[in-house]
Amino acid sequence: MKQIIVQSLVSSTQTAVIKGNKLVELLIEDNIHKKTKSNIYRGIVKNIKPGIEAAFVDIGFEKMAYLPIKSSDNIKNGMEVTQSIKMNYGHAGRIFIESLNDDVIAEAKELYSKYYKELSSGSTTEKQAMAAAMLLTADELADRFVFKTEKHLTVSQISEFLKSKASVSAGERGYSYMCDWVAMNSNKFRADNENSDVYGVILDNWAYINGAVFRKAVKDAGFDDRALLSWLKTNGLILTRGRNMTRGKRINGVNVECVVMKLPVGEDEINIEDYEDLL
Repeated sequence: MKQIIVQSLVSSTQTAVIKGNKLVELLIEDNIHKKTKSNIYRGIVKNIKPGIEAAFVDIGFEKMAYLPIKSSDNIKNGMEVTQSIKMNYGHAGRIFIESLNDDVIAEAKELYSKYYKELSSGSTTEKQAMAAAMLLTADELADRFVFKTEKHLTVSQISEFLKSKASVSAGERGYSYMCDWVAMNSNKFRADNENSDVYGVILDNWAYINGAVFRKAVKDAGFDDRALLSWLKTNGLILTRGRNMTRGKRINGVNVECVVMKLPVGEDEINIEDYEDLL
């Protein structure tokens, strides 16, 4: 007999699946810092706009989700597209997830280690080797369980798109690392965060990072903080005050010397709020 037990707390919702007095699955959902980007949703296409090559999808939230469409010329009938997505969307993902038993997960770890070792022995950076190894592992397993073409990606194919260590300067790598660091610690850049330390604030694609916290994060990652700040200033990626590499910012009522670093914004990024009048 299978039992599903749900415990709803302020901070999280915990769901346990019990079979034969044994815990077989545990899901924990964060109720405080819920994210939508990169998640997988089942939705209904409500509107298609060939002019901006996009579709707007109802996924159950207050605002529509924005879905880029590669070639809008192929869309002749919006209702037909809606029905096709409704009938077919999500099947491959479900098959893939259902195939991930303990043996497959163990094999996935071995595949990742093999691909990472092969990629990192070349000229690419460690970060790119990790990401590429993950993609190669997922593609091989997806092809085996879902597509069955025996034509998954290879190391030689993906290596063509990876930068070499020589082509990526220490400054570029340091900046990329700190952008990722800000993203991973985004909850610590909220003024209303009462559960942990506050590292700063983010305003208009600029991260105001406590100077001491910035330097510690940079040094912990193996970069020279002075050299990185100098590179960021030269490339217009930080706001400075005279000769100082920091600017004062009031955070939670306290004036703090912050490194003000520009966050990257994709050239093709579109804010759905700009197109709400089209719905």
